[in-house]
Amino acid sequence: ANAQSFEDALRPFWHFRSFGALSSALTNNNTAISKDISSLSANPANLGTIRRSSAFLSFQYGLINQNGKLEGGNNDYIKDKDNYLRYDGFGFVYPVPVYQGSFVLALSYSPTAQYNYILKTDGFINRDSVSLSHNINETGIMNSLQLGTSVEFKKNLFLGFSANFYYGYRNYKYTGTDIDTEDIYTYSNYVRNETIKPNYTGWNINTGILYRLPYLKFGLRISTPLKLNVHEKSQIDSTTVFDDLTELYGFKQYDLTYKTTFPIEISTSLSLTLYDITIAFDFATRDWGNINFKSNLYTDTTFTEKIDPGINNDIRLNLRTTTDFGIGLIIPFWNTLSVQLGYRILPRPYYNLPDNEKYITLMGLGLEGIIEDQILLDLSYQISMGRQSIENTYFGTYTTQLIQEHQFLSLIHI
Repeated sequence: ANAQSFEDALRPFWHFRSFGALSSALTNNNTAISKDISSLSANPANLGTIRRSSAFLSFQYGLINQNGKLEGGNNDYIKDKDNYLRYDGFGFVYPVPVYQGSFVLALSYSPTAQYNYILKTDGFINRDSVSLSHNINETGIMNSLQLGTSVEFKKNLFLGFSANFYYGYRNYKYTGTDIDTEDIYTYSNYVRNETIKPNYTGWNINTGILYRLPYLKFGLRISTPLKLNVHEKSQIDSTTVFDDLTELYGFKQYDLTYKTTFPIEISTSLSLTLYDITIAFDFATRDWGNINFKSNLYTDTTFTEKIDPGINNDIRLNLRTTTDFGIGLIIPFWNTLSVQLGYRILPRPYYNLPDNEKYITLMGLGLEGIIEDQILLDLSYQISMGRQSIENTYFGTYTTQLIQEHQFLSLIHI
């Protein structure tokens, strides 16, 4: 066995997001209405609507709650939680003085994806009356350096471009314990530990269009394939204690390099403003089944990355094309405060899921206020909720998990 599967090809791209509190509050429904540094990810064409130089600094607090139940026995849900506090990035926007129209430059360094995950479950399996427990703790982050520009190509027609450079890592730790409580087998307990530590580097390009009328805006973003180079170190160790108290140890290590490429992504949005209230409808299409995976694990002694037929076949069989749908709402109060609301349905990329596991739901709430003449403060809260079944192929078990993630963000414009 080894640490590579089609999940390794998928995992780096799951839960990519834009930078900042406004994007979080709108649950990324901002392809047409982003108006700050988040435009570099959402739609770089929107940078052209920014009229003054600004610096941005953001922070984030997250809380994860999970309930996991081991299936196959009369087991209860086990609760667990984790939290984190980190910076959420910084950026700069500079509108270049021009005779007419607009020409804007921007730079940001921020997390593009976060790999915070926990699972805790234990109980009995009816088939053999053994006690099992599963514990997973995963941390990690994908940072991106983004350089972008936007020009007003014609009156009210903006074109934008951003180059995105990625660097990230994951740290996955799993412990599984099997205890023979009824003395059925020749062992008394078995413990298995897995550690997987991939590092990522890569790049892609975002291009965007924004066309605006007095009450309508249309936004389109096309992201070129995201190519990641991965260096992964992993380790699997196990300990078996037999009834006569003798012990058997197992140990394997892997040092792998591979490449994974996510195909073109397309996002469109239409916004309508009436009585100063803006509502936006956003769609994003992702072809997960066309992720491309190259590995050096099964190739010749040159250790060059080549197409891995087994994993790529699993990608085609297990992953599908999805389209997100979301609604964002911005409601101004006076000239110093606005409220943002967001709702998004995020389809899971797997085929053949039960109805109650097909989607993740995101909801967001945000406030933007002027605290001094040149200082704006954005605050946001976002919750994501979902249900999933998790298979442990080694132990032959399934866990049903209910998981929630709460994110609180602040962004200062200076």
